[in-house]
Amino acid sequence: MADAIETSRTQVIEVSGKFDLDAAERVAQAVADADPSSRIVVDLGRVREVQDFGLAVLARVLASDRSRRVFVRGLGRHQLRLLGYLGIEPSRLEVPA
Repeated sequence: MADAIETSRTQVIEVSGKFDLDAAERVAQAVADADPSSRIVVDLGRVREVQDFGLAVLARVLASDRSRRVFVRGLGRHQLRLLGYLGIEPSRLEVPA
């Protein structure tokens, strides 16, 4: 499940349950629909299972030109390492204050 919560300049996309290909595609659509001037935070802190195919879609979202202000939180070491292998800089995975 992916829910978008919007604040003044930050939109948080909260995901719970399983982060599989379908969930990742919903997140990708939510990012595409977001205000391009807002900062977007994908919160995976309540996800119980992260599938590698979902991370591949997430990496594509993070690498796209439109998603320069997209950040991710709530990932474990394996997921962080995999995103690094896919070319995602660690700074994209830390939400700035």
